Amino acid sequence: MTETLTTLTSPIVLRVNVPNHVPSQRPGETRGFAKLVIVREIKEEDFGATLKSREGINARIPRTDVNYASYLRLAERSSERQHPIGVLFDETATTCKLVRADNDVPTQLLDEESGGARVLFEGHDGVFRIRPDDPQSAHLRALLGEAIKQHLRVWFIVRKPDLALLDVLPAEGMREFQISFVVAPEHLVRIADEVLRARIRCSKALLREIRAVAKAFIDEADELRRGLREIQSSASIAQITSLSPAEMIEKAKRLRTLELPNKELQEKVRKVASSYLSVAEENQRLFQEFQEKYRRVLPTTS
Repeated sequence: MTETLTTLTSPIVLRVNVPNHVPSQRPGETRGFAKLVIVREIKEEDFGATLKSREGINARIPRTDVNYASYLRLAERSSERQHPIGVLFDETATTCKLVRADNDVPTQLLDEESGGARVLFEGHDGVFRIRPDDPQSAHLRALLGEAIKQHLRVWFIVRKPDLALLDVLPAEGMREFQISFVVAPEHLVRIADEVLRARIRCSKALLREIRAVAKAFIDEADELRRGLREIQSSASIAQITSLSPAEMIEKAKRLRTLELPNKELQEKVRKVASSYLSVAEENQRLFQEFQEKYRRVLPTTS
């Protein structure tokens, strides 16, 4: 039976040398949303204007809109200055309206019992909010938390009159990455611990392989969960290694068809080995996706 792996996904905000960079559309974003974009091109046609953004999002403004002229001026300024503007889409993903984006340095991020948060800015009066039901809450919290820690300016748009933040982008020196990896479920980690502690009748060489895979299974799951906690707590440094060592993968492959006198223990070892391989293969796939998505903006290492 295939065991269900636990997928851990979290935004991670890093300060890198990518000035005025705007992240691409986040995974899982639904229609009927607000978005900060930088206009790259404006194409006027008979029906109106199509705005093409650096983020790959297109917005259509019909000439029949009473605010057409003011929207066009706002889009032109965004293109000229390379500053973001807010685009509010309806459920059909057509433009409802464009709004001017504000920028300021956030100073406080205060959690609320409801699950939302209050946000204070250096140069703006009033208390801004992150709604508890906002699907982008993790993104907003991570970016604002890092901006507060480093005293950096951000762009933002809000919903009035309750000052709910709709989208936030770094104005300088930050970049958000979406990182995903999988870990084995807790019950399999417990089985691996049982295997590690068990008295197994087999050769010394085979026993070393069994214990090595069981220990690696436990250690890698613990390390991935620890890394996620560091990211979510806005730690200054977070290190995540989601790729399993090649030599351990080869050992796990050999243990999938292991024969032992104790059949109950044999099945536990096989289950741990199979799960280790499933985790390793899925994390390899997710790591390659991450590299491909961010290869142009990832900071280089020497």
